[in-house]
Amino acid sequence: MLLLAGALPINSHIETFVGYPLRVSTATIVRDGLALFGVGSIGIDTILVLENGLTHVDAPCSGVNSLWTGSMFLLATTWIEGKRLSGSWVGIVILLLISLIIANVLRVAVLVLTGTVWNLPLIADMLHLPLGMLGFIGCCVLTLLLLRQLPTPTPSLDDTIKTSATRWLPLALTGLCLILALTYHSSVRDAVLQPAPDWPFTATFHTTPDPLEDEVWAWLVQDGAKTAERLSFRYGDLSGSLLFVISDNWHAHHNPERCFLGGGLTTVSSDTLLLEASFPVRRVQLTTPSGDLRSAVYWYQSQSLTTDDYATRIWADVRLQREEWILVTILFDTPVDWQAVETQQMLRDLHKTIQLAP
Repeated sequence: MLLLAGALPINSHIETFVGYPLRVSTATIVRDGLALFGVGSIGIDTILVLENGLTHVDAPCSGVNSLWTGSMFLLATTWIEGKRLSGSWVGIVILLLISLIIANVLRVAVLVLTGTVWNLPLIADMLHLPLGMLGFIGCCVLTLLLLRQLPTPTPSLDDTIKTSATRWLPLALTGLCLILALTYHSSVRDAVLQPAPDWPFTATFHTTPDPLEDEVWAWLVQDGAKTAERLSFRYGDLSGSLLFVISDNWHAHHNPERCFLGGGLTTVSSDTLLLEASFPVRRVQLTTPSGDLRSAVYWYQSQSLTTDDYATRIWADVRLQREEWILVTILFDTPVDWQAVETQQMLRDLHKTIQLAP
């Protein structure tokens, strides 16, 4: 049972549906905690904007991995120690989860202080892994000590009968999982296709159509895209390709960095660039197989919100009234200077163009 639980391929789903709320909460707690010590910051979703820069509480800082691993540790320890499930055991579970969350919040706070507030990014990088390990080990040791305080039941004839009767349970659960996997049908339906909007580009934006390959188009439509369009562009000295994917279903959107990898590009770095308080984008530095550098940027945009966080996009569909979202991906032909006026103005112009699109 323990091996089955640990092997279930649900980590990415937990990261999205549990990790995202944890990241938002962590960013809020750290922001309020810093304010108590006179360190001002602005919270934008999972982003903290401070005087010396910004910090993005990204997926690795959600604490989901430690919660998952800690739960596996508790289950394994319970089995090895021969403890029974009881109210006290449930209390230990709750204490473990809370302590892991607190340890993660403290770790993020220390990293924000050292890396952004005190402007010591090298020290923050050095502390990142040790702080996480120390917090996790401390919580597990505390859990083990508390678990050993629980009484160990003595085996009886009834226990032997129960154990014999339930030995087929793992096999039954495995069979059930196989049946569910074989009979699963995706709830995503092909979207009603619509023509791409007539984008009101500025005069400095020169574009030409660059049709998508048939297999790419079919894949996007199957996942629920209403329309998708790829364009080649030139904006002053900048050039590259634009990809718009429009849908009100998050299944149709994706993390473009995986597409870059599929296209033979290797990600060198990926972080958040805050162009305006309500306009965060994800900038990516890439290398080609020949070693040439290229830049890319992407974001998700609706009429009410713009985000560079895929989890934010997914959670937007939890609302009863779904919005239409556009995934905007730009792959430049060359590396770009993100602080250059032309680069930032181009991104702002494109952001406004999408807002004004019919």
